[in-house]
Amino acid sequence: MKIFRKIISCLLLFLAFQTAFSQSDSIPIYKQHPTVPDFKLMKADSSFFMMKDMVKKKHPTVVIIFSPTCGHCQHQAEEITSHMKDLQDINFIFSTLYPVQEMKTYISDYGLDKFSNITVGHDKGYILGSFYTINSLPGVFVYDKKGQLVREFGTNVKAEALLEALKQ
Repeated sequence: MKIFRKIISCLLLFLAFQTAFSQSDSIPIYKQHPTVPDFKLMKADSSFFMMKDMVKKKHPTVVIIFSPTCGHCQHQAEEITSHMKDLQDINFIFSTLYPVQEMKTYISDYGLDKFSNITVGHDKGYILGSFYTINSLPGVFVYDKKGQLVREFGTNVKAEALLEALKQ
């Protein structure tokens, strides 16, 4: 019985030290690695692309994590497509974990396939959601011409706010 108590005491002491001296990393991963992430996503035609390959030199990039059924995400697509004249020099990468068929409907409903600077991908493993620590949709992450994170938004973003973020 004494040995059992000693083992339990040692175990509890070890766990207390482990907890006290372990570092809790409160900085989100996307801020620790503030460049456009290099993850693979699947397009509507079932081909794959690497996100970094979509970053065109001398153009900023906006990554948008969305749900096809989310009203805010639908408004975000409308905002971007209706202001494309002002946003044509920005690369947009839309990413969703929702089924590919729902992604295709979203692409079609908002005409995203009509713009060469918009790429939409399916994130089967929700890697980007974890990478960006998504708490609300859409998650919008703005990168400058060098691929460095300049701003993040936790909900809908007006075209003017995207352009303003890129001026900084």
